[in-house]
Amino acid sequence: MSVKFKAPDATTPGFLKRMKRALSFSEQIQAGKLSAEMIDGLVEFLVDFVIEPLNRDEAKELLLDASQEQFENMLAAVTGGNAAVPLPNSEP
Repeated sequence: MSVKFKAPDATTPGFLKRMKRALSFSEQIQAGKLSAEMIDGLVEFLVDFVIEPLNRDEAKELLLDASQEQFENMLAAVTGGNAAVPLPNSEP
C-alpha cells in the first residue's frame, strides 16, 4: 500500500498553528526528548496531511513505518510550504 502526503502551501490558513506544533516536535526530537506520547502526537499531526489512504488508521500505520529523515522532511514541508515527501511504499 502507498501513502500520499501533501503539505499545505503558502495560502493555506493556520500557518502559525502548524509551525508552532511542528517546531515543538522538531525541538523535542533534536533534544532527544522522545516519548510514546510525543510520537503519537506527531503521527496525529502529520496524518492530517495524508491524502491517501483516506482511512486514518491505515495512514497512521504507514506514517509509523517512515524513517527519521522522512519525518524531519515532512515537518519541514509542513512549516515551509508545499513539498513532495516520499514515504515507505509510496509511488513516485
